[in-house]
Amino acid sequence: MAAVPNSLKEMLSPRSTLTILPNEMSSSLPEEEMLKKSLQNPIKSGRFDEERAKKIAIIMADTTRFCSPFIRKLIISAEKKTDDIKIVCAHGSHVPSPPAFFQELLGEDLYSCYGKDIVLSSTQNPLSEYESIGETKEGTPVELNKELLDRDLVISSLNVQPHYFAGYEGGAKSLLPGCSSLRTIVANHSKVIGNRNARELRIDGNCLREEINESSDLFLKFGIKHRIVDFTINRMQQVVGVGYGDPAAAHRYVAETYAKPIYAVKAHQAKFIVTIANGPGGRNLCQALKAAAFASNIAFKDANKKPVVFLFAGLQEGVGGEAFVHEMRRYGHLEGKPTKGRLRQLGLKDMK
Repeated sequence: MAAVPNSLKEMLSPRSTLTILPNEMSSSLPEEEMLKKSLQNPIKSGRFDEERAKKIAIIMADTTRFCSPFIRKLIISAEKKTDDIKIVCAHGSHVPSPPAFFQELLGEDLYSCYGKDIVLSSTQNPLSEYESIGETKEGTPVELNKELLDRDLVISSLNVQPHYFAGYEGGAKSLLPGCSSLRTIVANHSKVIGNRNARELRIDGNCLREEINESSDLFLKFGIKHRIVDFTINRMQQVVGVGYGDPAAAHRYVAETYAKPIYAVKAHQAKFIVTIANGPGGRNLCQALKAAAFASNIAFKDANKKPVVFLFAGLQEGVGGEAFVHEMRRYGHLEGKPTKGRLRQLGLKDMK
């Protein structure tokens, strides 16, 4: 690591620093109106009020993401169609969220009805069982939580913002990795190794994101429709845009119309960078490192002097899950740019 300058105070003075923030964007409509408008104007799907369904699952994010403000509305709307509703929290490989999280999000009325039956889809939850629904074009096995496979309509609602290797958060990420087995998650995420297209803002040509989208397509052979109600927030955590419909098409619309204009910010290269992971993204080191990955994009490329990136985060949940701790211990000491073959030789292929 490069030496820190003698006068850190001088280096961080206003005349020596540049603050990089998301671009400003606001909406003239209240959240409820944005939701109503999106449901009435679907993207490559039927209108929500015209969808017939007897068994519905509503997928929400866990504590490591900005949770959808529309979950209550979606549950109430779904109740007009059926009384067979499952609420599924997509943890992926994260630790299951505590009851208080759902109680606050749903409110006392809905929590009293659904709280005890919320499905905590997590590879760290011994009650989670997964079943194969097929393979992607590249041969990745897709194993999803069995609680989803008896549904005829699945609705997910996630925040869309840049993701450091899946292009953007949201869309079919509610399924993969959100409701997938560890075998599926590892097989998909391993495609980031040596793949320069697996990065933020990239959808087309990003085989990792394309596999994520395929997980939703595989639902069709089971007669299950997957719809998303995705949204983007600005830096004030206000919803500025919503899209409803087909997981791939509606996700692309929200990403390109709202997320990219806000979060794709140009900046000069720097040798000393301070980045902050706040909110849900800073709850543990596993999530906070995403902020460091974004910051590395502006790190000055100099073979003789390495840039310095300081990461600040609350880390209320510590380092992260056991799987992350294991991988950090196993690979975190590696210097330089290990090749794809070297990492696989170290054991990644054995985790599939």
